[in-house]
Amino acid sequence: MLRLRDGIEGNDCDSENGGDEGGEESAEEERVGNKEIRRKLEDLKTSPFEGGDLRIISLGKIVKDSDNFQNKIFIWLEGYTAVRKYHSLTDPSVCALYKMEVLRDADSRTKPLFRVTSDNGEEFKESTPFACLLAGIRYTKGLGKCK
Repeated sequence: MLRLRDGIEGNDCDSENGGDEGGEESAEEERVGNKEIRRKLEDLKTSPFEGGDLRIISLGKIVKDSDNFQNKIFIWLEGYTAVRKYHSLTDPSVCALYKMEVLRDADSRTKPLFRVTSDNGEEFKESTPFACLLAGIRYTKGLGKCK
């Protein structure tokens, strides 16, 4: 948790191949990528809650005008926003920050929309959090935890 709060040190991603085969060019790209991640993490330091590699930006609010924001087990708070670091979906050898949001679906206005967006533009939008999770798992299947 302290490493996330204070920034990222060195090579914090576990690579599937475990090597550093890219030479000077990939090392430079990695330094630039880590610098961008550090900058984005620095911008988020005022967040209200942190736990491990999860940072909650906004808890959101309870939706009272629609029963679709809850079921027998869960309540999804409109406006909930959190950020987590994980492998990039386009290049699993590097890390990306992912913003997770619970929004109100613009079309129906009564249903939630679950959106996950990475810092490099990758995005999932689904009608359930589980569909969003499954979409991400399909891309990252077999990857270890991003450290």
